[in-house]
Amino acid sequence: MLEAGMGVGMIVGTILLSLFIFKRNQGALTIYGLLFISLVIILMSQANSLLILSICTVLIGFGGVFIFVPFYTIAQESIHVDMMGRVMSIVYLASHG
Repeated sequence: MLEAGMGVGMIVGTILLSLFIFKRNQGALTIYGLLFISLVIILMSQANSLLILSICTVLIGFGGVFIFVPFYTIAQESIHVDMMGRVMSIVYLASHG
């Protein structure tokens, strides 16, 4: 149930992010996403109901989209084409490793 909630949140976040293209302040959007997820995790640590935990995972999935998509966009726009594979593999390792 919790994994499904995260998936639903990521789908909703992706749809919202694709409808409203944020070209400016992508770095700020990433920071706000991190702060949002931090607050939701604090709320999640105090929850004692499966419903509240499911809502928290929906919000974490929703906020995760606003972290990863702008971050990868900034990285790919600022890296030279010849170094793209090397740098993106390091970024992927750092964020998922």
